[in-house]
Amino acid sequence: MNSLTKTFFLSHCRQTIVDKITELKTQGYELTSKKDNTPLTNLDTAISEIVENFIHTKFKEICFYSEEKHKTLFFPALIIDPIDGTREFINNIPEYCVSVGFYFEQSILSQNNWSWIYNPATQEEFLQTKTIRYKKKKNLLGFISKTEYASGFLNNTKGSNIKIQPIGSIAYKLALLAQGKCDFVISSKPKNIWDIAAGVLQCAEAGYKFYEKGKEVTKLDKIKYLPPLLWCHEKDKERITSSLEKS
Repeated sequence: MNSLTKTFFLSHCRQTIVDKITELKTQGYELTSKKDNTPLTNLDTAISEIVENFIHTKFKEICFYSEEKHKTLFFPALIIDPIDGTREFINNIPEYCVSVGFYFEQSILSQNNWSWIYNPATQEEFLQTKTIRYKKKKNLLGFISKTEYASGFLNNTKGSNIKIQPIGSIAYKLALLAQGKCDFVISSKPKNIWDIAAGVLQCAEAGYKFYEKGKEVTKLDKIKYLPPLLWCHEKDKERITSSLEKS
């Protein structure tokens, strides 16, 4: 079996996805709701269909697993969130992303895995990361969701050496962490595998670990991950966790 490479995927799908985003942003998108009342646009479904058609045509042995269409998860798998941060997209807030993670196997550290995160609003494209050399800092900056920020999550850190900033899409937050734009990402809400698949890979490449309920996650082999969820350098974990316990 020939493995799906990032270069091959991008050469066949990237421009089609970008063109579809441009088209629907120009023409106007259609908005509906899912069964759980979360928003769904025709851009979500259009991007999902582009990638699904590509996989079913070129790589039938690979599991296509999208937020908008999924059955049984098996590996190798292409796991996508067509628009992570749909609410931000609807409200024209530039913090939403196309999130694609290819898992040849479940291990987060597998060299055969790869990811692509693309922010259409800012034109940021996150393809490859380098290990970030750890430096102990007096102040740590963490990204959380706007909803959690508004609810007062971690508001006890005001005046401390831990600063909190609200950012939209979880995929976008993780991509920024992997680029060294913050020191940790934390969530008090459950996340599905399509939310985090690409971001987890980029963070791992950069040297950040993923913790679910305080325990390190080394494989993405289930659909839902339960809070607290934390991505950070292992040397900062205790300090961040202490702040979380006080909140």
